[in-house]
Amino acid sequence: MALGAPVGWLLLSSWLGDPGGGIWLYVYLTLSTLIAFASFGYTLGSKQDALARLAAKDALTGLVNQAEFMRTAELLLALSEREWTPLTIVMIDIDYFKQVNDDYGHLVGNEIIKEVASILEECTRRSDVVARFGGDEFAICLPHTGRDTSEMVSERIRERVQENAFEISGNSIRITLSLGVSEYDGKSVTTVGGMTESADRALYRAKQEGRNRVCFRNA
Repeated sequence: MALGAPVGWLLLSSWLGDPGGGIWLYVYLTLSTLIAFASFGYTLGSKQDALARLAAKDALTGLVNQAEFMRTAELLLALSEREWTPLTIVMIDIDYFKQVNDDYGHLVGNEIIKEVASILEECTRRSDVVARFGGDEFAICLPHTGRDTSEMVSERIRERVQENAFEISGNSIRITLSLGVSEYDGKSVTTVGGMTESADRALYRAKQEGRNRVCFRNA
């Protein structure tokens, strides 16, 4: 058996006349074979674990992907509900990113996405979940974090990116971010899907109001 599934059959028989010898042969073969199959199962399990970790990662940035973000956020929400602790989700877009791609090319655009991902990780805690949702969109889940702290974190990220000059392929490029924030309140916003949707609406409002800003969901 490996990972709960049969991988083969082992049939043992003894051709020795001495029953005692046959018994010892049986024990020896059984133990050695068990060790071999256990090693195989461990190796196969380790490879599948590694594949699972790779499947949860965004290939470009190394951040978790959207599916893994939602799965982890669900666990954090359940913990937040049980412990009566705050939880916040931040949705982030790079402003005018299509223009960056048009002006400098997609390779430069990819480098900017990677550097923004690094900044997001630097500005957050190890307990926070930072994800790339796809394209130039990112998301952060902040456990044990209410509105005041999430505002501070979001503004720190926004300012850090605004002040940074991205030096890529001989180009010095400046960009800004728009951020939308939604906090779990146990009333109007009670699910991870609801939090991401309301944070997205706040993000859209940030773009409508001029970009390069942080907006919270409407009450």
